[in-house]
Amino acid sequence: MFIRLFWMCLLVPMVGRAQYRFAPGRYTLTNGRSIEGVFKLDVNRISGGRLYQRVDSTHQRRIQLRDVASATLAGRRFLVLEKFRAGVGINEHEVARDLVEVAETGSVELLRYTFTSYHPSAASGPFQYSRSYYARPGGTEALLPYFTRGTEPFWADNTDFAELFPRWPALQARLLLGTVAPDSLAHYVRRYNNSL
Repeated sequence: MFIRLFWMCLLVPMVGRAQYRFAPGRYTLTNGRSIEGVFKLDVNRISGGRLYQRVDSTHQRRIQLRDVASATLAGRRFLVLEKFRAGVGINEHEVARDLVEVAETGSVELLRYTFTSYHPSAASGPFQYSRSYYARPGGTEALLPYFTRGTEPFWADNTDFAELFPRWPALQARLLLGTVAPDSLAHYVRRYNNSL
Protein backbone atom coordinates (compact mmCIF):
# COMPACT_ATOMS: atom_id res chain seq x y z
CA MET A 1 0.00 0.00 0.00
CA PHE A 2 2.76 2.43 0.94
CA ILE A 3 4.67 1.68 -2.29
CA ARG A 4 1.54 2.27 -4.42
CA LEU A 5 0.91 5.58 -2.64
CA PHE A 6 4.56 6.56 -3.17
CA TRP A 7 4.33 5.93 -6.93
CA MET A 8 1.02 7.81 -7.15
CA CYS A 9 2.57 10.87 -5.53
CA LEU A 10 5.62 10.61 -7.76
CA LEU A 11 3.92 9.94 -11.11
CA VAL A 12 0.66 11.92 -11.03
CA PRO A 13 2.37 15.32 -11.35
CA MET A 14 4.28 14.04 -14.40
CA VAL A 15 1.30 12.42 -16.13
CA GLY A 16 -1.02 15.42 -16.15
CA ARG A 17 1.15 17.52 -18.43
CA ALA A 18 0.67 19.06 -21.84
CA GLN A 19 -2.88 18.07 -22.51
CA TYR A 20 -3.13 21.22 -24.58
CA ARG A 21 -0.27 22.68 -26.61
CA PHE A 22 0.56 26.36 -26.72
CA ALA A 23 -2.12 28.13 -28.75
CA PRO A 24 -3.38 31.67 -29.27
CA GLY A 25 -5.87 32.72 -26.66
CA ARG A 26 -7.06 35.22 -24.15
CA TYR A 27 -7.82 35.20 -20.46
CA THR A 28 -9.89 37.56 -18.38
CA LEU A 29 -8.87 38.53 -14.88
CA THR A 30 -11.30 38.77 -12.00
CA ASN A 31 -11.02 42.57 -12.23
CA GLY A 32 -12.33 42.47 -15.84
CA ARG A 33 -9.01 43.12 -17.62
CA SER A 34 -8.31 40.88 -20.65
CA ILE A 35 -4.88 39.70 -21.75
CA GLU A 36 -4.16 38.16 -25.16
CA GLY A 37 -1.20 35.97 -26.03
CA VAL A 38 -0.12 32.36 -26.50
CA PHE A 39 -1.17 30.02 -23.69
CA LYS A 40 -1.13 26.39 -22.62
CA LEU A 41 -3.34 24.53 -20.13
CA ASP A 42 -1.96 21.61 -18.11
CA VAL A 43 -4.30 19.23 -16.30
CA ASN A 44 -3.30 17.69 -12.98
CA ARG A 45 -5.59 16.19 -10.35
CA ILE A 46 -3.41 16.84 -7.32
CA SER A 47 -2.57 20.48 -7.83
CA GLY A 48 -5.35 21.43 -10.25
CA GLY A 49 -5.05 22.86 -13.75
CA ARG A 50 -2.30 25.27 -14.60
CA LEU A 51 -2.38 28.02 -17.19
CA TYR A 52 0.89 29.14 -18.76
CA GLN A 53 1.65 32.10 -21.00
CA ARG A 54 4.48 31.86 -23.53
CA VAL A 55 6.88 34.76 -23.04
CA ASP A 56 9.31 33.81 -25.82
CA SER A 57 10.53 30.62 -27.52
CA THR A 58 12.22 29.31 -24.37
CA HIS A 59 10.34 30.90 -21.48
CA GLN A 60 6.85 30.65 -20.07
CA ARG A 61 5.20 32.07 -16.99
CA ARG A 62 2.53 30.51 -14.83
CA ILE A 63 -0.69 32.46 -14.40
CA GLN A 64 -2.28 32.21 -10.96
CA LEU A 65 -5.82 30.83 -11.26
CA ARG A 66 -6.93 32.90 -8.28
CA ASP A 67 -6.63 35.95 -10.56
CA VAL A 68 -8.42 34.40 -13.58
CA ALA A 69 -12.19 34.48 -14.25
CA SER A 70 -12.22 32.83 -17.71
CA ALA A 71 -9.95 31.84 -20.59
CA THR A 72 -10.20 31.03 -24.29
CA LEU A 73 -7.57 28.69 -25.76
CA ALA A 74 -7.57 27.59 -29.41
CA GLY A 75 -11.26 28.47 -29.70
CA ARG A 76 -12.23 26.55 -26.54
CA ARG A 77 -13.79 28.52 -23.69
CA PHE A 78 -13.02 27.83 -20.02
CA LEU A 79 -14.44 29.21 -16.79
CA VAL A 80 -12.77 29.14 -13.40
CA LEU A 81 -15.14 27.45 -10.95
CA GLU A 82 -14.78 26.86 -7.23
CA LYS A 83 -15.83 24.18 -4.76
CA PHE A 84 -17.29 21.36 -6.85
CA ARG A 85 -16.93 17.56 -6.85
CA ALA A 86 -15.45 15.59 -9.75
CA GLY A 87 -14.99 11.91 -10.53
CA VAL A 88 -16.63 8.89 -8.89
CA GLY A 89 -15.47 6.08 -6.64
CA ILE A 90 -11.72 6.04 -5.96
CA ASN A 91 -11.27 9.13 -8.15
CA GLU A 92 -13.96 11.26 -6.52
CA HIS A 93 -12.48 14.43 -5.10
CA GLU A 94 -13.31 17.96 -4.08
CA VAL A 95 -12.01 20.64 -6.44
CA ALA A 96 -11.21 23.92 -4.71
CA ARG A 97 -10.70 26.01 -7.87
CA ASP A 98 -9.96 24.97 -11.45
CA LEU A 99 -10.64 25.58 -15.14
CA VAL A 100 -13.77 23.92 -16.55
CA GLU A 101 -14.49 23.84 -20.29
CA VAL A 102 -17.78 25.23 -21.58
CA ALA A 103 -18.84 22.56 -24.09
CA GLU A 104 -22.25 24.05 -25.03
CA THR A 105 -24.10 27.28 -24.22
CA GLY A 106 -27.74 28.27 -24.41
CA SER A 107 -30.76 27.72 -22.20
CA VAL A 108 -28.89 24.62 -20.97
CA GLU A 109 -25.10 24.89 -20.58
CA LEU A 110 -22.89 21.80 -20.66
CA LEU A 111 -19.57 21.94 -18.82
CA ARG A 112 -16.71 19.42 -19.07
CA TYR A 113 -13.99 19.05 -16.41
CA THR A 114 -10.87 17.09 -17.38
CA PHE A 115 -8.54 15.74 -14.71
CA THR A 116 -5.92 13.04 -14.14
CA SER A 117 -7.33 9.94 -12.44
CA TYR A 118 -6.04 6.62 -11.15
CA HIS A 119 -7.12 3.35 -12.83
CA PRO A 120 -5.07 0.51 -11.28
CA SER A 121 -6.00 -2.17 -13.84
CA ALA A 122 -5.81 -0.09 -17.03
CA ALA A 123 -3.66 -1.58 -19.78
CA SER A 124 -2.38 1.82 -20.87
CA GLY A 125 -1.07 2.65 -17.40
CA PRO A 126 -2.63 3.55 -14.08
CA PHE A 127 -2.99 7.29 -14.75
CA GLN A 128 -5.40 8.51 -17.40
CA TYR A 129 -7.41 11.59 -18.25
CA SER A 130 -10.99 11.42 -17.01
CA ARG A 131 -13.89 13.77 -17.55
CA SER A 132 -16.82 14.82 -15.44
CA TYR A 133 -19.82 16.42 -17.14
CA TYR A 134 -22.17 18.98 -15.63
CA ALA A 135 -25.22 20.84 -16.88
CA ARG A 136 -26.83 23.98 -15.57
CA PRO A 137 -29.57 26.35 -16.62
CA GLY A 138 -27.93 29.08 -18.70
CA GLY A 139 -26.59 31.96 -16.63
CA THR A 140 -26.81 30.20 -13.25
CA GLU A 141 -24.14 28.87 -10.91
CA ALA A 142 -25.74 25.48 -10.10
CA LEU A 143 -23.71 22.46 -11.28
CA LEU A 144 -25.68 19.28 -11.90
CA PRO A 145 -23.39 16.25 -12.44
CA TYR A 146 -24.16 13.47 -14.94
CA PHE A 147 -23.52 9.84 -13.97
CA THR A 148 -23.46 6.98 -16.48
CA ARG A 149 -24.66 3.43 -16.00
CA GLY A 150 -21.71 1.23 -15.11
CA THR A 151 -20.08 3.94 -13.05
CA GLU A 152 -18.99 2.40 -9.79
CA PRO A 153 -20.69 3.15 -7.55
CA PHE A 154 -23.66 4.02 -9.76
CA TRP A 155 -25.51 6.78 -7.94
CA ALA A 156 -28.35 6.68 -10.48
CA ASP A 157 -29.55 10.12 -9.48
CA ASN A 158 -29.65 12.11 -12.69
CA THR A 159 -33.08 13.51 -11.80
CA ASP A 160 -31.98 17.14 -11.57
CA PHE A 161 -29.89 16.77 -14.74
CA ALA A 162 -32.82 15.26 -16.68
CA GLU A 163 -35.25 17.96 -15.50
CA LEU A 164 -33.31 20.49 -17.60
CA PHE A 165 -34.85 18.90 -20.74
CA PRO A 166 -38.65 19.07 -20.15
CA ARG A 167 -39.51 19.31 -23.87
CA TRP A 168 -37.70 16.06 -24.75
CA PRO A 169 -39.21 13.19 -22.70
CA ALA A 170 -37.30 10.45 -24.56
CA LEU A 171 -33.96 12.08 -23.70
CA GLN A 172 -35.09 12.58 -20.11
CA ALA A 173 -35.78 8.85 -19.80
CA ARG A 174 -32.33 7.94 -21.13
CA LEU A 175 -30.63 10.50 -18.87
CA LEU A 176 -32.44 9.10 -15.82
CA LEU A 177 -31.11 5.64 -16.67
CA GLY A 178 -27.60 6.98 -17.32
CA THR A 179 -27.48 5.42 -20.80
CA VAL A 180 -26.45 8.53 -22.76
CA ALA A 181 -22.73 8.31 -23.54
CA PRO A 182 -20.90 11.26 -21.94
CA ASP A 183 -19.16 12.14 -25.21
CA SER A 184 -22.53 12.56 -26.94
CA LEU A 185 -24.01 14.89 -24.29
CA ALA A 186 -22.83 17.97 -26.22
CA HIS A 187 -24.76 16.78 -29.29
CA TYR A 188 -28.00 16.36 -27.33
CA VAL A 189 -27.63 19.67 -25.46
CA ARG A 190 -26.98 21.49 -28.76
CA ARG A 191 -30.05 19.89 -30.39
CA TYR A 192 -32.21 20.76 -27.40
CA ASN A 193 -31.02 24.38 -27.27
CA ASN A 194 -31.56 24.80 -31.04
CA SER A 195 -35.13 23.47 -30.77
CA LEU A 196 -36.20 26.22 -28.35
